[in-house]
Amino acid sequence: MKPQHEQEQIEEWIVGIAMGDRRAFRALYAALSPRLFGLACHIVDDDGAAEEVLEAVFQRIWTRAGKYRAGGYGPLVWLLTITQQEAVHSLRARRAVGQAAPLDFDDTGAAGAAPSAEGQMLASCLRELPPDRAGMVQKAYLQGATYAELSAEMGVSEQQARPVLRRSLMQLRECLSR
Repeated sequence: MKPQHEQEQIEEWIVGIAMGDRRAFRALYAALSPRLFGLACHIVDDDGAAEEVLEAVFQRIWTRAGKYRAGGYGPLVWLLTITQQEAVHSLRARRAVGQAAPLDFDDTGAAGAAPSAEGQMLASCLRELPPDRAGMVQKAYLQGATYAELSAEMGVSEQQARPVLRRSLMQLRECLSR
């Protein structure tokens, strides 16, 4: 499926889900659950926890589909963001009870699989950032580091760390949109 057509199809499914269409929900699940599961696995580094994340993701999709707005970020970005947020939440909760170790970013993909095109592009864009800023993005979004943790590591206040992370994310977004 061509990327533009895929985006349009995903938007159609989201609109259907917002109207309570269970067939649209099943179609979205069938088409995207492997990709979202792969992202969850990459972040939480545990298949069982990733399955729980995926369940939470699809619960959020079902209940929040009406809040998706076309014209902003693409629908796949919306879904990946929900997955990333749920996975980081899970990772933090598991770390709090000593069940998870921090995850190091690499571009090998989930479970030793070949990296996806999105993963390769992200890895390439991260290499365009200065190493300290790339590390900051990885720690925040793949390892669930808080602003307090990032600022302590950088030796600056949280108010100084926030704009650095924001500029890094803007640069990443620009690179990913090329």
